[in-house]
Amino acid sequence: RQVSTQSTWGTIADFALYSTARAPPFINGPDVDGGGWRLVRRVKKGNQWHPATDQLAGTTEYGTPTDNFMDDQTFSIKFSTLPYTEFLFMSGDMKLWLVADKDSVLTPDCRNCQRKVKQSSESEAPYTSKWHQETGSKTHPWIQTSTTKSDDAASLVYFANSNTGSSSMVSQHNGFAVFIRNGASSMSCADTNELTSGLTTLRDGTTRYCDMKTAGGGWTLVARVNKCYDWLCPSQNTPPTDKQCTTATSESPVTASLFNSMHSRDIISLQPGEGLDSGVSLATADLQAMLGNKRHDLRFSFYGTEEATSPVNDAYATFKSSSDLFSDGATVHEYTKGTDYNWTILNHGTANTKFEGAKICWQKGFTAAYRSGFEAGLFLLNSNTAGCTGTSAPDAIQLTSQYAKPPSAWNAGMNSLLGCAGRQAAHKKVAVWMRPLETGLTSSMDDWVVKTGDWAVSNGVMTQSSNFGDVTNPAPGIYARAFAGDRRWGDYVLQVKVKMLSGMIAGVMVRCPDPHATNEDFYMYRFDTRAPHGPSIIASPNIIVGGNRPPATQVGQEYDVRMEVVGRHLKVWMNGKLQISHYYPMMPPTGAIGLATYQGVAQFRDLSVSPVIHKTHIRIQNLRSGQCLAVATAPHRFVRPTITQACSAGVVFSWILSGGHICLSYQPSHVLCVD
Repeated sequence: RQVSTQSTWGTIADFALYSTARAPPFINGPDVDGGGWRLVRRVKKGNQWHPATDQLAGTTEYGTPTDNFMDDQTFSIKFSTLPYTEFLFMSGDMKLWLVADKDSVLTPDCRNCQRKVKQSSESEAPYTSKWHQETGSKTHPWIQTSTTKSDDAASLVYFANSNTGSSSMVSQHNGFAVFIRNGASSMSCADTNELTSGLTTLRDGTTRYCDMKTAGGGWTLVARVNKCYDWLCPSQNTPPTDKQCTTATSESPVTASLFNSMHSRDIISLQPGEGLDSGVSLATADLQAMLGNKRHDLRFSFYGTEEATSPVNDAYATFKSSSDLFSDGATVHEYTKGTDYNWTILNHGTANTKFEGAKICWQKGFTAAYRSGFEAGLFLLNSNTAGCTGTSAPDAIQLTSQYAKPPSAWNAGMNSLLGCAGRQAAHKKVAVWMRPLETGLTSSMDDWVVKTGDWAVSNGVMTQSSNFGDVTNPAPGIYARAFAGDRRWGDYVLQVKVKMLSGMIAGVMVRCPDPHATNEDFYMYRFDTRAPHGPSIIASPNIIVGGNRPPATQVGQEYDVRMEVVGRHLKVWMNGKLQISHYYPMMPPTGAIGLATYQGVAQFRDLSVSPVIHKTHIRIQNLRSGQCLAVATAPHRFVRPTITQACSAGVVFSWILSGGHICLSYQPSHVLCVD
């Protein structure tokens, strides 16, 4: 909303405040330690503790779940199958709270043992506290914030089995809640909901250069080269010179790999660099943490100029399983198109060239037997017939080099990653990107409720294999369908790959009711193989409300779908291109997700749902000379606000708002606070 501040001085500032309060999925807790908490258990104000007896294993279900951890409700949802690494325990009045790792909480057979606390209402620094978690005890764990005492009932934040001991705490503090969070550092642009590309600070505090537009977005820049030789031997190059390294070069040939630690940076950008910064990569330890044991896409982008942001040649490999890319050691890892990964060309703009992506090679530590003794690194080859050394192919778009023969010799007549010596098609800049693929909701059937059809999961692919399609049933009963998620999910981005194997229709649904409900309202992005039709938006029971333009869906072709639902506004991208952007006034503002087919067999994979995090922006305009506007922000009521002063016009403040306070003031008697 627009607000104008007035005083005896006249107008000091006009500012606009933009925010949405809708809770994203999985995130319905306070913004403690960066937020991202999911409420899984609560005991309301009263005279007893949590009814659960599962020792926080997450297997107990009871009550009516709610989004508000202060509600007058006692409940628990099943969370044993959800991915998480941390617990948050908090009183309903938010005066007592504690964050601990999953292992600290769940490790059994313990009484008065020291357990690690990451932070709490008693201390922002890590410490240990004495807890009880005895095997077989239905009342345990006993979890407290106290830094020194044993059995300190005044600092108790969790107890169970409806125990009435120390239950005055439950009454005094408006009950207690349990939250979980997957707190593992992601360091991946696939885990952010930013829609703009560029340098982005992720939830774990790392800053990465993200491409959020190409082929569904979520790409993290992991390496960039914009000079042939400067990054290898800057001692003999003064920009703009770019000469080959010689025997007189002071730099060691061991550094010839782009992924040598000499070239690693905490932050890299697509913008060109000079000298050592003209060839940079992320540290391999960070890349390993980013990948974990996930499947992934690896993308190679080739640019016509150093400053370009749009590649002339662009393609990516989708690995069929997790790989050993970026692993340590001297082991050589070779991957072949068709066997280990599928190859997708996004752009092939250089005429009379080949862009086959036949083989990908990785080795971190050098061994003389690898690549005829040339340096280690990451390589993309146009042919798989010559091992990882590759062959000279001036008409091929590939990424290979012959800079040195470590540990002591630079190569005479260097062959550069940019093709400067003619060994491959020449470019002015090359970027390597990575995108982890969370199998997520297509890793098993555990999180799905099947209504009709024959649904199964194998190797991260969810398939509906029957030809179910009952036109005698009222819609939506005509569809084979399965649901997942929660009716309370708010604004989110759903991404999935869809392939029709045979038959007529497949669909991806949003804004569905509770998966167990008999009411099946939904909005579906429908794929249709019938020639007169094209992809369309279907509103329940079975009404076309958008799209339905040719071309029809092709059997056997995989489609990359991204659906963004914010309130009642639905956007759909297919293969990176925006297809639908429309406001549907009758669409529910919250809801679960679903998959469907009609008289057809279809596959769904790499399905993920991530919350849309809304930002608050404040722009100060017309600020009078010599005056300042103070902006105070706090994630929750018991945290001291952070105060920033603006003394010039046009300043913009941006931060994630997930239930907190913003206060604006230009003098003590004029304060505006927004919850």
